[in-house]
Amino acid sequence: MCNLDGRSLNVEDAISLRDAAKRNHEEAPVFTCVECGKTVRPHRAGTSDVAHFEHHARNPQCSLRRGVRLNEHMAASTVPEKWKSWCTTGRHGRGARKRNAVLKCLKSGQVRGYFSDMVLNPDLDPTDSMYPSLEHLVDRENHAKTVVEARIFNDMKSHLSEDEFSLPSRIASACGR
Repeated sequence: MCNLDGRSLNVEDAISLRDAAKRNHEEAPVFTCVECGKTVRPHRAGTSDVAHFEHHARNPQCSLRRGVRLNEHMAASTVPEKWKSWCTTGRHGRGARKRNAVLKCLKSGQVRGYFSDMVLNPDLDPTDSMYPSLEHLVDRENHAKTVVEARIFNDMKSHLSEDEFSLPSRIASACGR
């Protein structure tokens, strides 16, 4: 979390505001640390790290300074408990890769499908069509651009054109499950 003009923001919202300002050729928002009040910048998730804030200037007095303690705190406190086990399984990604995908799809404490916006459940049987699946947005080698979606949507995306895929995604998002 960070502060902006007296309100708290998570890292995803801060990145969105920063990117929007950049696109609109506006001055970047000034985000501050929730603990020490010093300026921080948001960083996107990578293949080995979760999305996070980093102080502009080192601040050894702040307990939220960049380092092992902050990463452990973020990983432990942001991934919902029932998703932690899911993040350690699978053939196509484990650990930070899956944690980052879960965090990108976390909305109001629930992991929602990136395309469908449906609440996903990692406790389903792995053969269930609604079981969560790691989805590569760009290509299988670009692990920074991964999200979570129900297996059936991942399969449809693989077999349909972009135009064909957009209709079932919009219908699922409108109907929910």
